[in-house]
Amino acid sequence: MAVGADGELGKRVAPSYANKFDSAPTITNRLGLCLALSTSGAGRLSCPEKAIDTGPVKADAAEPFALAPTACVIAVTKPDLRMVALSVAGTQLTATATSHSPQLHASPQSMTWAHDGGLLAVSFEDKTWRVYRAFGL
Repeated sequence: MAVGADGELGKRVAPSYANKFDSAPTITNRLGLCLALSTSGAGRLSCPEKAIDTGPVKADAAEPFALAPTACVIAVTKPDLRMVALSVAGTQLTATATSHSPQLHASPQSMTWAHDGGLLAVSFEDKTWRVYRAFGL
């Protein structure tokens, strides 16, 4: 697609082009953090200083993790469907306590943080959704 000076999508440049994505799910934010799913099924957070392992995630979930657009906060769905929020400070991760980490009823279909990392919206295959706030970070 061509993007015009006004930000509008223009005509297709190569309508027959097929895009193939063969890498693990990866997301980035405006602060330079990058969160990816490793081949071992763990979340891997790349910070400016070094890469940090976030531990095992529900790798077969449609959306196993989320990264706030303008904050150092991530959410990870663990293999047991427990949602954990993590705060990033340098190369240190602080996780929410189990008492503040909800047990989900199903794998997330999609997850997205508010820009400031204050709220996390999660949707599920059964067309239900929940909004969470990270406590204890």
